[in-house]
Amino acid sequence: MNAHYDTIWRYGRRLGMDISQAEDIAQKTFIVAAGKLSEIEPGKEKTYLMRVASRQCSDVRQSAFSRHSTPLEDAPMSLAPRMTDPELQMSRGQILAILDSALDELPGALREIYVLAEIEELTMAEIAEALDVAAGTVASRLRRARARMHEILCAMVPAEDRSSLLRLISAERVS
Repeated sequence: MNAHYDTIWRYGRRLGMDISQAEDIAQKTFIVAAGKLSEIEPGKEKTYLMRVASRQCSDVRQSAFSRHSTPLEDAPMSLAPRMTDPELQMSRGQILAILDSALDELPGALREIYVLAEIEELTMAEIAEALDVAAGTVASRLRRARARMHEILCAMVPAEDRSSLLRLISAERVS
């Protein structure tokens, strides 16, 4: 299961957690999993870990909300209004900044499903199991999330660079 640590950490980051929160979430996720090893079905370790991490992220968000504060540490880099490089010679940092800014615009339920499907490459069945929702719910939320991400990226990146950016994000499976 330790092979999944980076995935869980990255998942926390893509759901808006700062670096230390993502580390805490990853550690707590593995502590929970270690205590329930007998309950984890062979071959479904990643799905189980994502479900636990999702709950950990939810707990952090609820805790921040109840304190009426938002963590400001390690906030995503702000972007220029539009990227204009015709060759799309973007650094990994620029790609991450665009991705983080776009993800910040998605509502929580759409963001979570988008991250699991498009970044972590879970199947719809795995997402449904990880989030304990119906497969149809996953499908409809993923459609809405993809449509919203398209709108967000259209506003951030010129049309001629958009497909290249999406290929770079997919190729990098950014961490």
